Amino acid sequence: MALANDLPDAIITESGLKITPLDNAVPVGAQSLIDQATMLLPHVKITDLLLEVDKWTGFTRHFTHLKNGDSAADKNLLLTAILADGINLGLTKMAEACPGTTYSKLSWLQPKPVTRCRPVCRVAPSMAASCLR
Repeated sequence: MALANDLPDAIITESGLKITPLDNAVPVGAQSLIDQATMLLPHVKITDLLLEVDKWTGFTRHFTHLKNGDSAADKNLLLTAILADGINLGLTKMAEACPGTTYSKLSWLQPKPVTRCRPVCRVAPSMAASCLR
């Protein structure tokens, strides 16, 4: 089917496979409901939300300094560094986006790439074997 260009919404050219993008699947009237529901939600900073979740769960206790085992003194800074890594923004751009935060403060909290998986290993010891491969 592919060689005969019989695939629906897809063709093969010299440069590769080209797929026709999907149309928007949101019904016409739904967008106004989505906008109204969004307006009802409180506007909170994501680090404040993560701090609240940490109060319930205490998950930040698992993120300790790799050399001395100390917990981070500034949980807000710790969560900012975790968030920067999680959304693949990077510390430089995250520091620029967060007033009062600097690259040097964030970089002290983020482990080097060689030991990057260790916080995950401490949170989920069952994953330790896969981290060390």
